[in-house]
Amino acid sequence: DYYQYKQRINPKPKLHISVCVVIIIILTGIAFALNQNNGTVDFHFVETGNFINYKDANAHATELKQQNAGGYVYFDGTYHVLACAYLNEKDAKFVASNLSSQYEQSKYFSLSTREFNSKSLNKTEQKAITKVINANEKVINDYYYLTLNNQENSQLGLKLSQLRQFYIKETEDFLSLFKVNNKISILNEKISTIQDCLNENLDEYMMKYNLIKISITHYSFLEFFC
Repeated sequence: DYYQYKQRINPKPKLHISVCVVIIIILTGIAFALNQNNGTVDFHFVETGNFINYKDANAHATELKQQNAGGYVYFDGTYHVLACAYLNEKDAKFVASNLSSQYEQSKYFSLSTREFNSKSLNKTEQKAITKVINANEKVINDYYYLTLNNQENSQLGLKLSQLRQFYIKETEDFLSLFKVNNKISILNEKISTIQDCLNENLDEYMMKYNLIKISITHYSFLEFFC
């Protein structure tokens, strides 16, 4: 579900996500917290389509990308096409409601996981994993606000580069601790996925796509310990 697209000659009008984003910035403070209720961590997205087969989902995702939305395809038995990610449920529902006139299937989509359970790990392992979780959350937070702020490409590229260097430094303990053949070494791939998203691709749709991808990768990271 990580396919790229080629811009059509006459793309359809852009989604009104940018308008919604401006309102959201006014309504919400600059604070990041993954909602926690009854021991769960929630991830918030706007879904504009749900399909039985990948071909239809990918076609819809391509249409979203041509309108500068994320167009990320998430599979859990059916193919959910996600337009954007948000830091809380209220914002995702607000945008989904605003898009419902354009996309009838537009709705709030969430993923929930239990909190990180560290009981089976020693203190060194707990520290390394907690450090990665905190780094993932900071990346989601910072990347989210980079997608909202109108900046010169040079400034945006610099901040993305700085965020990437931060993430590499914060995850190096984990990568050195859990090496090949360790039962948790599979998580190295997830860290690499997030790191790869922190490139300097400044396309508007790609920033939204990467934010969704980072959030879902972090979700799967947490799920590993549940």
